[in-house]
Amino acid sequence: MRRIQEENLLWSEFAFLLGTVILKFVGFSEKWAILGGLIFSAIYFSGGHVLNKLPKKIEVITS
Repeated sequence: MRRIQEENLLWSEFAFLLGTVILKFVGFSEKWAILGGLIFSAIYFSGGHVLNKLPKKIEVITS
C-alpha cells in the first residue's frame, strides 16, 4: 500500500511539472502556470489510485 502511495505522489509531482510547463509554454504567466500545475496535480492525485490499478485490470481481462 505504501508503495502505491509513493508512486501516486511521484506521478502527482510529474503532473504538476507537466501542467506548469505546458501552461507556461502556451503563454500564461509564471503565477498562473504554477497554479494550473497545482490543479493538474490535485486532479491526478485525487484519482491516481484508480489510474494505477486500471492497466492491471485490462491485462486480466485480455489474457
